[in-house]
Amino acid sequence: MDSEFNRRFTWHKHSPAPFESAWSVFAKILALNHTKPRVIFDVICNNQSKESKKVLSTLDSSWVDFDRFSHALNVKANQLKTCFLDQLGFSLKDIAYVKDIRVCNECLAKGYHCTLFCLPLIKSCPWHGCKLGFPCKTCAETVFVKGLSPQDIIYSENFNDEFDENGINLTYESLCGHIVFSEKLLKNLVFVNDSEKNEIEFRCNQFLLWWYEINKSNHHLAFFAKQIFSKHIPVLKLEKYLSIANTIAGPCPWELQVEPASFHCAYWISNVTEDYERSGFRGSLCTHVYKSVRRYIYNQYIRQHKGCLNDVLHLGQYQEQYLSSSSICSVVIAYITWRMYMERFRRLEYFTNNESSNCRLDLNMFLIGKTHGPSDQVDIATFAHCCLARFFMILDKIERIVDIKSFEIPQWALSIEQNEFNSGIFHNFINEDEFRGGQKLFGSKLIIYTNPKYLIHRAEVRCVAKIKKSTLDPKLYTINGTSLFNYLVGRYIIFRVINIAKERKSRR
Repeated sequence: MDSEFNRRFTWHKHSPAPFESAWSVFAKILALNHTKPRVIFDVICNNQSKESKKVLSTLDSSWVDFDRFSHALNVKANQLKTCFLDQLGFSLKDIAYVKDIRVCNECLAKGYHCTLFCLPLIKSCPWHGCKLGFPCKTCAETVFVKGLSPQDIIYSENFNDEFDENGINLTYESLCGHIVFSEKLLKNLVFVNDSEKNEIEFRCNQFLLWWYEINKSNHHLAFFAKQIFSKHIPVLKLEKYLSIANTIAGPCPWELQVEPASFHCAYWISNVTEDYERSGFRGSLCTHVYKSVRRYIYNQYIRQHKGCLNDVLHLGQYQEQYLSSSSICSVVIAYITWRMYMERFRRLEYFTNNESSNCRLDLNMFLIGKTHGPSDQVDIATFAHCCLARFFMILDKIERIVDIKSFEIPQWALSIEQNEFNSGIFHNFINEDEFRGGQKLFGSKLIIYTNPKYLIHRAEVRCVAKIKKSTLDPKLYTINGTSLFNYLVGRYIIFRVINIAKERKSRR
């Protein structure tokens, strides 16, 4: 009996096609050899994986010995490496296996499935324009663990099936019946022709060159662009990251699931040491900077919505107030929320939401990297950038959900911690510490957010079109007879939750 290394599989000379996926290759091996996935695993696995669970991973090649794989199929190892995403330079830590097998039915009819179809952001097949869909779960699991099963003559419903002299059905199929193989079909199999192979190779290389251009970039935004194929990046961030990728490498040559969003980038060098050497510096100057930013936001973006703001600020003391998400002025709501956030509106009770909402407006931003200085130190440049960015981030989040769902702004979303600006909304370039005049600076910093011009234009369109009689409406639970928004004119209030419903009847 031949050793595992010397074992060969029956294989067709025209396969695999360029960038054909491991899922497709393994399915053909199963069919042509009447074998099981664990047998394929034993033949092509490396020594480090021999004792692991015998499941065919179709995206990650860390378990594969390509010399053995090449020998088993009589195919060049470099050609087989294009069957796996990790060999093409993609990180797999956020990509699941079964769920990410997506297919083009036109390609599948010719026995082809592309490795790049497994990337979660790819929307459609570049050759046929077909939207990628998910295969039957049984089909996917057949390749991973189950294999194809011969059907006994008694249970066969296909009178064209082949049988040997003992009446055993020689037609092999998956349990769902979608993958069927018979030896008599081998000569009639449809394959990708040479012109189609050339087109596949050209389009795949075109896509990979675009991706490699992003990965080799030293642009200070490349960190974000490299995350666009991570499965768990929220769409909110993904649209900005894709826009950054397009800035670095040009438009993606393949159609993707999301459209790029216009973004704004602020990039600066912080100098915490210099700021803190000055006694009494922080309190007075931070207050001055915040007031300057607040005045800038009001003059540039809020003044034209002054009527909407006055409507809110002059709501009656004991009036039950309603806001509907289809009629609010999102710029005003964002401005009020931003001011309450920045001015540390802490005197709030815990909230109880008596009317269910689809989501909560989470104002907390994510941190990437670590800070260099003491946790409570924030330089003035960082403080100013964060003040401005926070307003547009709040407006962006409200704009994205205001037309489609109810939402609430809970008490904890408006609280602010002492080191909030060091732990929230900007990226620290840890390896880019700089020195000026012999003094160490605490690294380059970066904030990205949706382009303000785009946000304000979108909000203005809604504001012009909204129904004036139902101007504002979260259901506010007021205590001490004071409206939530009267806080902005110096009155004290305790509230539980701002609740903005998707749709409510307006009250005259």
